[in-house]
Amino acid sequence: MNNEIIMNFVLPAVLVIGFAFYMFRPKKSKIERDMGDVVYHYLAPKDAEEKLKEEDILLIDVRNADYYAKSHLKGSINFPYAEIHHTARKRIPNKKANIVVYDNDNGNISKVACREFYSLGYKNVCDIGSMNAFRSYIETPPKEDEAENKEAK
Repeated sequence: MNNEIIMNFVLPAVLVIGFAFYMFRPKKSKIERDMGDVVYHYLAPKDAEEKLKEEDILLIDVRNADYYAKSHLKGSINFPYAEIHHTARKRIPNKKANIVVYDNDNGNISKVACREFYSLGYKNVCDIGSMNAFRSYIETPPKEDEAENKEAK
């Protein structure tokens, strides 16, 4: 009887709780290398907070213009991922620029964008993942109704 309870209830509960802890653990900063060269640099939210306070960073939102118009991080510019390969050299001629990229999803697009910048010769590129981890930095433009109300007053 005791073994049945353990096998049917306790063990599955322990496994589910363990899996939940694993999936929702805090992310850590990491650097991936290929033949000694950095190909990807991820900054965890705690480390990224410090990076966002630096004055010489170029903060890049790699989402499309529609998403950027709805909300973005303060001080960021919009540079959609699809345009990086073709226009990065024109828009960011300094390959030593301190670039920080983000998106608003789970960080997959910003990870690919970060690797794209590295492949184009930019060496100071960091990915901070999703902008949702930095709610205090998010800017949203006023809605049209709010803007009209302010103008009427």
